Amino acid sequence: MNPNTYTVRADKITDDQNQERTVYGINVNQDEISIPNIFTNKADAEHLASLCNKLDLSPVHIMEVIEDIL
Repeated sequence: MNPNTYTVRADKITDDQNQERTVYGINVNQDEISIPNIFTNKADAEHLASLCNKLDLSPVHIMEVIEDIL
């Protein structure tokens, strides 16, 4: 069985003051699952992706993990 692959995604958004910002989310298995706008800090997103890969987290649990983080 191949392990799941978690990677960081980056998106541009416009905030309440009309400033463009980059936000970061998580992709699972090359966009099979894609969750945008979780973090404003890239290092936090990279840490989550790394942990999910290290633990071979099942994609069915990713939303629970994100809810626990937030």
